[in-house]
Amino acid sequence: MENLKQPVLKWKYSEDNFDKTINKKNLSKKTHKYSVIKGIGQGITVNNYPYPEISNYVPHGFVEDNFKSSTISIRTLNKTRGCHGDLSHCADAILNIDYFPIKKENYSLGFKHTTQSLSSRGIENDKGTKFGEAQSLGFKSAWKLNQNWSFAIGGENVIHFDKKTDLGRNYYLIFSTYRELNDSQTPSILFFNSGFGSDFYGYRGNGFLGRSSCLGSNTLTGNETNKCQWGPISSISLAFNDRISVNSEWFGYGYGIGLGIRPFKDSSVSISIYATDFIPGFPDYNQKSCIDNSCDTRLYSSLSISF
Repeated sequence: MENLKQPVLKWKYSEDNFDKTINKKNLSKKTHKYSVIKGIGQGITVNNYPYPEISNYVPHGFVEDNFKSSTISIRTLNKTRGCHGDLSHCADAILNIDYFPIKKENYSLGFKHTTQSLSSRGIENDKGTKFGEAQSLGFKSAWKLNQNWSFAIGGENVIHFDKKTDLGRNYYLIFSTYRELNDSQTPSILFFNSGFGSDFYGYRGNGFLGRSSCLGSNTLTGNETNKCQWGPISSISLAFNDRISVNSEWFGYGYGIGLGIRPFKDSSVSISIYATDFIPGFPDYNQKSCIDNSCDTRLYSSLSISF
């Protein structure tokens, strides 16, 4: 165990994680640790140390970290599809608060509170929302299946507190796995998330897996019914270390590629920025939503902190 030195970080650390995950077959050759991967919002922790975000829209299936209870994140979008006007009319932002009251070694259960309206944009025309409107609640339940695989079911915007939410009732089922690429104290890790989801995730042409009830009205794909479409979602991320990652994701509403950064060594603060709609005509079903049936590159980003 002498070569498993503890990095000098303020983030709370559990030596037991190393003791439980030693590959005993390799002790006679080279001591090797299997990292313990846990969730922390859209990011993860490795042996209880925070890593950057590994996706933005696509959820992951990892069990939540035992040493944090909540994650607060703000997702921003520089412009919505088909928007005419300046930045003040086209930009958008959403506040998410994740809270996990149940966190076990191999299971976690939590809730996500979303506030869609962070401004009073458009209320002069009776078409917008006032600050604080469009609130909703979702959930996430995750299991660790074995050392390398985890699984989660959940839903975003499942319970609406008013009639203003238009983000979709987005249920999902997701599997997550990873592969360590080296044996450093903050290893490079390749992450894979794959599954399927409803409504926003099954938007238009991506919703070819079928239709079901979404247990409520005000859906994106239900054509004014309680039904919604289901489609595949996935993401791939390469975390070079605990400070930077490159990520790509297919989330039904589009395809995004971006960068995740944890700028402060002793903090869980994570920043990411992604581009979407940068491939002309891909996906083709989105062109109808854009001005003159032609989508331009849009940027979305997030800022999050866990405690």
